[in-house]
Amino acid sequence: MSRMTVAELEALLDRHGPDPHDWPRGSADRVDALCAHDPVARNVLASARTLDADLGALVAPKPADSALIGRVLSSVRARRADASPALFLTPARMAAFAGIAVGFVALGATLGLMIEQPVQSTVQSEEVAILMLGIGDDLGLGSGDSPGDSL
Repeated sequence: MSRMTVAELEALLDRHGPDPHDWPRGSADRVDALCAHDPVARNVLASARTLDADLGALVAPKPADSALIGRVLSSVRARRADASPALFLTPARMAAFAGIAVGFVALGATLGLMIEQPVQSTVQSEEVAILMLGIGDDLGLGSGDSPGDSL
């Protein structure tokens, strides 16, 4: 096994950090051998471990006491009480609701046209056709002598 240099130690620390558990297999023995003979390597390793500990202390979560939790909950309650229904009826939401309503009306009309209705009589179906199509006496419909003669 070749002896590690200080430059290799610095590269190892930059890549994997100062925790030996994060190093590649066999690296810890090489670092120990280097630090046993080289005071510069010991200083490099000690500085990296100190920096890592200091950074870890900076990002450690702070404990939350009951006063902080109470302030957060009262703030949430106050915001919830201030929320008026007008905040929920924004123009975008109203447009979405209108679009959904139009979609349901179109769906109902389509289903209504697709479902066959029983025909009561020929006269009644002619009257419905006249009303729906907007045609009348100008085409001769509905002006026949008997109810069956108009179509």
